[in-house]
Amino acid sequence: MSIIVLALAWGGRNKLEAIIDNFLAILGYWTLAFGLILAIEHFWFRPRLGGYDLSAWQDPKRMPIGIAGTVALLIGIGFSFLGMCQTWYVSPVAKKIGKSGGDVGDYLVFASVGVFYPILRTLEIRFIGR
Repeated sequence: MSIIVLALAWGGRNKLEAIIDNFLAILGYWTLAFGLILAIEHFWFRPRLGGYDLSAWQDPKRMPIGIAGTVALLIGIGFSFLGMCQTWYVSPVAKKIGKSGGDVGDYLVFASVGVFYPILRTLEIRFIGR
């Protein structure tokens, strides 16, 4: 394993900045989607559900399943690919913005998660009950 890591480090030493830039951009899309899901849950749904049930955190039968959050996160990541402008991929939407493209992935993530998560979470509460 150490030899593999050493070989990868040796091969990528001249391209480290590009590798980190690409990784951080993808991480940014995920972080935006995840943070928005947490904010909507905390500020919109939890006050209406009576807050957090602190006695339920060790009981899986009382915890939310997380279907709405998972699906909304995947939808947000999918929409990020429609608007991203990275060194390794420029989406069709990004190509329409200027000669070298424009990264609108963050805006598409924000809009898609902001629309889909409240709908999916409402359905999850209505049909699953938690």
